[in-house]
Amino acid sequence: MSKLILLIFFVAVSHSSAEKLLLTGSVFNKNSQVFVTPWTSRWQTQIKWMKEEGTIAEPGDVVVVFDTSDMSSTVEQKKNALRQAEQQATNELIKREREFKVAKYDLENAKIKLKKATIEAEVPIKFRSEYEYAQFQFEALKAKEEQQQAKKQLALKEQAYNSEKKKQTLKIQALKQDLQRSEQQLESMSLTAEMTGPVFYASHPWNGSKISQGSNVQTTMKVASISGTGQVEDNQFGLLAWLNEVDYPKVSIGSKVSVYFDSDLSQSIVGTIKKISTQSEVKSQWGSAAWYAVTVELDDIERELMPGMSAFIEVTLEKESEQ
Repeated sequence: MSKLILLIFFVAVSHSSAEKLLLTGSVFNKNSQVFVTPWTSRWQTQIKWMKEEGTIAEPGDVVVVFDTSDMSSTVEQKKNALRQAEQQATNELIKREREFKVAKYDLENAKIKLKKATIEAEVPIKFRSEYEYAQFQFEALKAKEEQQQAKKQLALKEQAYNSEKKKQTLKIQALKQDLQRSEQQLESMSLTAEMTGPVFYASHPWNGSKISQGSNVQTTMKVASISGTGQVEDNQFGLLAWLNEVDYPKVSIGSKVSVYFDSDLSQSIVGTIKKISTQSEVKSQWGSAAWYAVTVELDDIERELMPGMSAFIEVTLEKESEQ
């Protein structure tokens, strides 16, 4: 029956005296939230769960959940890697700190040894034999050299400790940042509502089939939307139609149109073309032609509308002036 009504409608349009163009479109809510597939390391992912289409979502409700099996295991692996790195960093710093303390202890011993050797060397030669005097002078020089070496070793150990600490800190920070990115990515695989309204599933851009639980989708692909629950008189509804590239030059912004909803083709609503996209899109399910998005604003809405409702937009084309 619906096919018969649609056929009669097409015949009526074709027999009209003025040249007319018929576009197909659907109702959209200007106040809406769109859900798209988040970025992942893979070119596509699977939808694990979706809130039932048509049900009302409240702010904070989960609407779409994507498969996170690989991502969850990756997060756990990175958590383990972070724990291991933190333990390794602790062990390395303990080792470096111990080496530094040993060097510091050696320097203190070298200072005491030099002080003792200096006292012995300062005893006048008249109180010692020449051999003993020379021996104490040599011990003093040796102690002085050992102290210089101990100072250098302490400086090296301190530098090694600081370098290791900086190295391990940077390593831990990098692992934490990497883990944080993975956790944020994991969190982004669950999309929540930010407004109140009914949930609508999107159509796959390649084959036109409705996206649902279990569908494989690509990154940035629209999977669902929520439309606001405002009243019709708020003028929050519009129409999104598609214009073939062949007809693109025939239609202009500001043109008045008649809108027929396929639920009742006997009545029409007046609308105005508000926007025509300047960039075309290819709809593979419609062939290889290029299509331009056309936005229609409804002038006077006296019936209940719902996002997703199909409609026909009748555009009366201006006749070219005769030469």
